[in-house]
Formats: sequence, structure tokens, C-alpha cells
Amino acid sequence: MYMQLVGICLVARIITTFALHQNYTVPRNYGPLSKIVIKEERRSLYIGGKNTIFHFNFDLTLQKQNIIGPVNDSKQCNPFDNSCIYMRYQTVNNHISILKSFRNSLIVCGTARQGICYMYDSSDISLKSNFGVIKKNYLGSENSSVMLITKDKKGIDLFFIGQSYDGRKADYFYNEFASLDISNTTNNDWNFDHYSAWSFLSVCDTKRENFKLKFLHIFEADKYIFHVFIRSINDSGIISYETRISKLRKANLDYGSYEEMSISCKTPTKYDIGIAAHYDNAQQQLYMTFGIRAYHVDNIQADNTQGSVICVFSIDETIRKFASEVLTKCSKGTPTWGTPSWHCNSTQCAAASKTRIMKFGIEARGDGFSNTFIYQISNELLTSILPWRNSSADIILAGSNTGFLRKILVTSTKGRSYVKFDVSGDRNIPVANEMVLDTHSNLYILSGNRVTKLSMTSCQLHKTCGECVTSHDPLGCGWCFDHCTTKTNCQHNIWHTDSCPPFVLGISPANGPLEGSTKLTIAGENFGSIINNATVSIGVASCLIKNINDTRITCLTSRVVVPVSTAVKVSVTDSTSKTYRIHGISEQVDILFEYTQSSIMSIFPMKGPISGSTMLTISGDKFEIGSNLSVKIGMVLCDIQSKNNTEIVCLTQSCGRCIQAFEGDNLEMTHCKYSGDIVVAIDGTSYQPLENNTFCYMPNPKIIQQPSRNSTIISGGLNIEFFGNWFDSVTNHGIMISVGDVRIGSSCTMKHSGSLLVCSTPDLKSELNKSSEVIEGRMSVMLDNNPVKPTKLMIYPDPELDYLDIDTQLKDIELKDTLLQLKGRYLNSAARGEDYKIKINGSSCPVMDLHQSYLICNLSNTVHIKDVPLLVEVSVGHNWKTVLGNMRFFHVEYRKNQIHVQLAAMCLGTFAVLILCLVFVMQKKHLGVFRKKATEEFSVVYLNSTETRGLMDPPTDTE
Repeated sequence: MYMQLVGICLVARIITTFALHQNYTVPRNYGPLSKIVIKEERRSLYIGGKNTIFHFNFDLTLQKQNIIGPVNDSKQCNPFDNSCIYMRYQTVNNHISILKSFRNSLIVCGTARQGICYMYDSSDISLKSNFGVIKKNYLGSENSSVMLITKDKKGIDLFFIGQSYDGRKADYFYNEFASLDISNTTNNDWNFDHYSAWSFLSVCDTKRENFKLKFLHIFEADKYIFHVFIRSINDSGIISYETRISKLRKANLDYGSYEEMSISCKTPTKYDIGIAAHYDNAQQQLYMTFGIRAYHVDNIQADNTQGSVICVFSIDETIRKFASEVLTKCSKGTPTWGTPSWHCNSTQCAAASKTRIMKFGIEARGDGFSNTFIYQISNELLTSILPWRNSSADIILAGSNTGFLRKILVTSTKGRSYVKFDVSGDRNIPVANEMVLDTHSNLYILSGNRVTKLSMTSCQLHKTCGECVTSHDPLGCGWCFDHCTTKTNCQHNIWHTDSCPPFVLGISPANGPLEGSTKLTIAGENFGSIINNATVSIGVASCLIKNINDTRITCLTSRVVVPVSTAVKVSVTDSTSKTYRIHGISEQVDILFEYTQSSIMSIFPMKGPISGSTMLTISGDKFEIGSNLSVKIGMVLCDIQSKNNTEIVCLTQSCGRCIQAFEGDNLEMTHCKYSGDIVVAIDGTSYQPLENNTFCYMPNPKIIQQPSRNSTIISGGLNIEFFGNWFDSVTNHGIMISVGDVRIGSSCTMKHSGSLLVCSTPDLKSELNKSSEVIEGRMSVMLDNNPVKPTKLMIYPDPELDYLDIDTQLKDIELKDTLLQLKGRYLNSAARGEDYKIKINGSSCPVMDLHQSYLICNLSNTVHIKDVPLLVEVSVGHNWKTVLGNMRFFHVEYRKNQIHVQLAAMCLGTFAVLILCLVFVMQKKHLGVFRKKATEEFSVVYLNSTETRGLMDPPTDTE
């Protein structure tokens, strides 16, 4: 209940938070968001991240998104040459390096494709125009790029560029410093071009690979263009880093007016690694955050363990500093002052003419321009900075690498943080470098994959009363019931400016009995730490405080007469516990405590063994009230297992050492070894049912014989009998079969006044593989879920019976037969004759003889109906059943006559076939009646041999 109440309070605070700010979170694969542009005339925001551009309105409603990556790319290839082998197998993310508003469009330069730029339509960012593939159009950089858009004296658009080298081929890198104009060709391609022939300044090609440069900011002031950047310094082979500011005369057509000096902040420790910078035109001041270089890495970055500082530089003082530190010292020929050391044509000022003209600019060494900090923070880096002025104060808005936004009130010499707001939402994600304000003082800030809108004119950035009353916010903020606001906007009677009342955020429990003594825990804040300085009341009743700290009070409720639900109030007066004074009464009226009563409807069971472990179920109403619940049987505790508002389940303890005593009027008192009334106690109140409230501890149940069987079939359902005493002491009876980690139970039936348990073995097919193997398990009797006397149990395969006839499933039985034989396998492995139930057309056929491979049953009870198929069904135990087919009775004499007729017909048929065969043979051989008749003709045969000497030669034809 306490958690529910706290949850309600938290939801309310989240809703309040969203009233003062809005968030839009994009998918993580598009973060971090890094660039933001505001167009007031369109009431639009344009935000660049990884591989994408977003268009939002001022209410952070997404208007459109344009995906620009990832793409196949390589620094070794022409940006659009897909045949280049390096590009073919390398996919890179495209981060937005430059995002600038230009006319009715957006100039967007990414980090992919050598930093090529595009022109997007600001009304529809899905429409874009290309820049030509010339060197000056590749302005994006993986390290850093800055762009300033302004106009010259003739009103021509002028672009000042700062670009860090990122390792690409020289063909696609222009210059580190350049002034460009822009044109639109006939084929609608855009192109940057030289503003003049010498409007650039470049790091020497031979030095570029080892020269590190990171641009932070670019701005225009007076008649100059200023770049702010971090660069590497090579001092006789020792590499160091420092932040520099350069000044360039805007009207010059070349970079001969280029001047460069270091810029830093001191505490007096020197902070010389710039983190963020912003120039405010209205106040003509440069705002910067600095850190100390992280020396353990070879990179241009600050060490977050060293903290960071803020410095402010007026532009007039900056210009004077350039004159004194750069020009004057150069004209005096100061050693090491001269052409920037990163340029190819390095000339020292001592060798220059007295007119102080240096063709390629001047670089000053030394401390340059260093101001004293106005704000310092430890263990965090201030990653963004933006000045904001309301009607009464100068304020700096600063984001940090831990995801916080601070509002810093600036006085004449120092700044004081009076707001700390978690922008990232407990994600510890850095605030991006760029922030923007609209004309209504709404701040748009980027953090990871989230864009946040915050009202700078709202006091609700102060999340707690303590923050509110101690902030001394220039807006004139005070605490109004549950939020920080101005007095004119407070809708309640009490508005706190120098103290805070106590706050009650939740209570536990939320209700208790009328008799009191409930231990109430109150969660909140501003309770102080001294018991005598605080009081707690529940309506008109008091609550006696036992313990107290600033966020928690425990107290004991007092007695009331009638049920009531009323608010919990805390009153505190304490001036020592906090940096502000705690004074007043808590104003939350929705944190209610209810005085109420519980009731018991029924209890089951009302008996159990002396050994305990009986699960007692108490039914009723309002069991979840109060802080402490207990159940007793006489003097013996019942261990609570679970509870809800209408039911308590407890487990009885052993009463083996209880002194024999009887109380109450239990009907089974004659069997009780000990009895006691069941009492439910909630805090200081006891509850009993109106009747039948005595529990009886009976003798422990005992098994006195071995089980009637020690085997079963895998389908279970075979009855096992257990003989013993006092089985009626427990309510739940069953058996548990264990095979390895498998546990399967089934219930038992109690008979003969508690001296017999009949248990059916459980079906094991779902847990054990059905096979011909014999499995050994364990069997335990379960009495009130407690195992008793485990024994070995053999588990055999189910019986297998053959069909009566494999083809027709119909078997003929002589009408006079009284026995039926059924064949199969595993018939008596575990099952017994009495386990078999054979039904023939619904009539029983008792098993007379049982063997492993066959059984015989008695057909005496079967109605003998001639020539009618009778269904044969067999079951074993309660779970195994099968249908074997049909059997049919026939009369013996009738069947014999039929056989005689069939034999006679077969003989006649055979005789007819033989006669036909004989006739066919006689006809073929001309025998008998088919013999040929004799004729009168003679035949003479002549023989010629040596004996006849030719006398028998046939006559010769003389014709």
C-alpha cells in the first residue's frame, strides 16, 4: 500500500515536470544529436544528428526527417566513385558537421563523402540541391568545422570558414581558414568560391599531418571576424595544447590582418583547454568554459576529474589585448612573435618592416589574454554555454557532461548556480555544445538522442521546496503547496519564501484496527531529526512518534471509537536540520489513514496431527490492515504462509511438547491430545469466529503395514492400499511418485474411519518416456503435503493386447463356449486380475487366469446372442483402456451342414472338370469314338537290296 501511495505521488510530480518542459526522444541509432538551428519566422527547429536531419516545430512536434546515412565511403576515394575498391567495402556514419540557416534554405555539411555540402529547402527538408564536386565545397570535417554567414559592404553573402583537417586526400580539403562567397549555376548546382584570390590561410602541407586543430566557435564583432580554437604547439619537439583566439579584419581581401593569441581562464590555476564558447552580440561579450588538459591521452580534450570554469571576455578588452599583445610586441620585434608557426612561410616579427605588416598574419606567444573565472565547478565539464538576460539579472545557462543544466546568476565578479536541472533524465549523457533560445525565453537543448524544451521564465525548474526557497531566484520564486512558482501564480493561501513545511508522500500501512497500536510509517521530507520538534495527528487522534529522521517517521496509532478515514498531518518546527527553516503543517490532504475492523467467516480444517504442518485456511475480510498480523492456536503460533484481504493461510507448528489442555467445544474433543482456540491478532486487536473456533491436535497418523503393491504401469490408475491408524488426523491424503527429479502426485481416499487409504497411482506418461524398459522409482504417502515412509516402486510398461482378428477385427466364438482367451504382452507385469475390466457389449467378463502373454476371462455373464457382433473393451485400472474389436457367437450343427454342402459342391465341380479334360484328350488322340475309319485301297512298298538283285526295282516309266 505504501508503494502504491508513493507511486501516486511520483506520477503527480512527473505530470508537473512535463508541465514545465517537453521532451522528444529519437531512436538511439540517430544520436547523439549535435547541431541545432532556429528559424523564428517559421517557428521551426532544425536538428542534426548521426545520419539524419530533423525538422520540429516549437512544440517539439516532428514535421519531417531526412536520412543521410550511413553511406559507402573512404577518404582514399573520390566521394562519388562507387568503383573505388576502398569505398565498396566500407560503410561509415554521416554526422552533421555544419548546419546553418541561409535565406530560405539550410546549408548542411556532413562528415562522410569528404565533407561535401548540400543545400536543403527549409520548408521541406526532403528537397535538396547539390554542391558541385569542386574542392571548396568539401567543408565538413570529422574533427570540427565552423561557419559564419554575414554580408560585405555591398550586401554580398560572405562565408567565413574554419575547418580542421581529418586525414582526407588533399584534393578534397580546402584551407583551415577561408573567406568564400556562393553562387548558383545554370544546372542548379551551388558552389563556394574565393571571395578574393588571397582570402584564405592554410596550414603547411608538410606540417598538417602532425598539427591538431579543433574549432570551438566563430563570430563577428565590430569590424572583425574571430575564430576560437584549440591547437597543438610544438616547442622544440614537446607537444602541448592551448586555446587560441584569432582576429581578422572583415573588409580585407587577404589574410594579412590575421592575428592569433592564446586565451585562458585562471583560478589562479590556469585552465587553458576550451570546451564551449558563445559570443553575445547584445552584451558584446564572449562567454567560454575551460578545463585542464587530460595529459594521459594524446587528444584535444579536458580532464573531467579536474572540473571546469567559466570566463567572460568583453570584445573591447579583447581587441585592446590584440593590440598590446600581438601588434605592439610584434612591432618591437619580440622573439618568437611572427608568422603563425603552422604556416609554410614562417617569418619572425624582428625581420619585418617597421610598418608592422606581416603578409601571412601574426602569432603571439606567451600568456595572451587570461581572465579570472566567474564560476567554477569540480568533477564536471561544462559542455555548453549560453547567456540569457531577464529584466533584472544577467544569467548564464550552462550544460554539463553529466547531463545537467545550470542557471548561473552573474554578479559583478562571480556567478552563483541557483538551478540544477537533470536534462538527460538520470542517463548521465552530456549536454551538446549548441543550445538556442526562442523569443519567449524557451531553451532548446540537446542531450544524446533527446531534445528538450525548457521555459527559462518558470520557477518549476526548482523541483523541491528546499531548492525553491534557497535559490533566491531572480524570478521571485516561492513554494506553493506542491510546486515552485511566483506569488502571483500561486493559487493557494500559503506561499513559502524562506521556510518549507513538512511533506507527507506516503504511509504504510494505510489502515488499522480501531483499538490502535498500529505501527505507522510515514515517508516524506522535512521532518527534522528531533522527536520533540514534531507531532503527528490522524484526524483528531494522535500518533505517538517512536523514531524520526528527515524523510521517515514511525509512530503508534491511538484508539478511536468508530471507523473513520482521515488525513495524516505532520507538524514540524525545526531550524537546525537543514540549510533552510522547517516550519508548518503538511498540506497534503489525500494521504488518508483508515480506522476499520476485520472479521473471520470460517476456518478449515479444525484438526491436525500433533506433528503439525497442517495448512490452515482462515477466510474473512480486511486481513491486510495494520502493521502486524499473527495467528495462534491457544499458545502455539501458526506460521503465516500467505495472506490477502480475505484469506490467511498458515502452517501449524508441532505440538509434541504441549501440555495436555482442552479449551473450547470442538466436537472431536475425545480424540484431542491438545486443543486451543484459534485467534487472529492484528496489532493490539484479537479476532475469532463467532462459533467453532477450537482447533484439535490429534494423534499422528501411522502406517502399520506394507503397501498392497509395489509396482504400477506407466499409465497409472492402479489402486494401492495402505493400512494404518489416525489417517483422519489430516485433511489431505495422497501419494507422490519420484523418478529422478520428476515428481508426480495423486490423491487418496480414506476409508474405515481412518484406518485405510486407497490411492490410485498417477499417470506417468507425460513425464516418463513410454518404453519397454522397467523403471525404478520411489513412492511416498503424502499426509497434509508431508511425505511419510517412502518405499520402492517399480514402473512397468502398459499392457499390450492383440486385436481379436488382425484383418476383420471380428472373432467367431462357439455358442456353447464359456471362456475367452486374449493374447498380448506385459499383461501381468504390474497389473493383477482384479485390475482388468473386460466388457463384452457392456457385460462383464471376469479374468479367470492371467499370464504375461495371455489372459482368460469367463463369458458366463455375457448374453449369448447368435450371429450378432459384440464389442470387446478392456481397461486396466482407471487410466488405461483399449478396444480389441468384435466377437460373434455361432451354432455348431448349423455350421456342420453348411460344411457338407460345401464339400459336395466342391466334389461335383471337380468331377465335371475331369470329364471335360478326358473328352479333350480323346479327341486330340483319336481314341474311342474319335478313332478314324479303315478304307479299301492298298499300298505297295518296294525294297531294293543286294539280295533281290534288282528283281524288286520299281517299274520305269517308258513314256
